[in-house]
Amino acid sequence: MRIRTLSFVLVAISFLSARAQAPEVHAFVDDVIATAEAVRDSRFLTLGRLIDPDGVELPLEIEVRLLPSESAASAYIVQPDALADNIIVLEGDVVYNYTFLTHQITIFDADDPDALGGLLGAGGADDLDVDVTFDVRHHLEGFVPTMIGPEETPYGPAWTVRFDNVEEDVQVASFDAVVPEATMLPYSFRVRNAAGETWAELFFEDLVLDEGLTVEDVTYLPEDAERIDLRD
Repeated sequence: MRIRTLSFVLVAISFLSARAQAPEVHAFVDDVIATAEAVRDSRFLTLGRLIDPDGVELPLEIEVRLLPSESAASAYIVQPDALADNIIVLEGDVVYNYTFLTHQITIFDADDPDALGGLLGAGGADDLDVDVTFDVRHHLEGFVPTMIGPEETPYGPAWTVRFDNVEEDVQVASFDAVVPEATMLPYSFRVRNAAGETWAELFFEDLVLDEGLTVEDVTYLPEDAERIDLRD
C-alpha cells in the first residue's frame, strides 16, 4: 500500500511540475499573435486606471468593439467622468471623436494625438506617439519578451510575459501582458515608463468573440451631431 501511495504522489508531482513548466516565450507570443489575428470581431469592457506624473489616478471604464478586417474600432467611454458618454470611432485612417456635452463630432487623422479625446493627456502620456494599426507584430517591434511566470485570472490559469523596449527614453519602456491559456488573448496589461513607474493598468473583461459585428455596429455615431473636420 505504501508503494502504491508513493507512486500516486510521484505521478502527482510529475503532473504539477509539467503544468508549472513555462512555455518557450517566443513560441508562446507567436501563438498569442496567431490567436489575435484569427479573431474576426470582438467586443469587451476595458477597466483599469491611468496614472499621471504627479501620481493622480484616473479610473477607466471603456466599452470597446473591434472589426480588424475593416480597420474599424470604437470606444464608448464610461469613465473617466470628464469624458463620460464620449465615443471614439476609428475607420481606416480617420478618427471620429464624438463629444457628448457639445453633441459634436470632430474628425481627425488617425495619427493625430488629439484624436483620442484627451485620454493620453489624462494619463500623463500626452507626448506618446500615436500609431494606429491592427498589426500586432508592428506594435511589438523593438520589444524583447521574457516569460515571468504563471498567474491566475477569472479565465483560469495564465502566463505573464514582460516586454522590454530596446529603445531608451520612451514612454512605454516595458509592459506586462497576462495571457490566460483558455483564450490565448491578453487579459491585462501593466505599462511602465523609463523610470520603471506604472502609468497604466488595463483589464479586459466580458470578452465576446466572432458574434458577427458589422461596420455599422462598430462605427455608429449620432446622425444629427455637428461635424468638424480637422484633418490636414
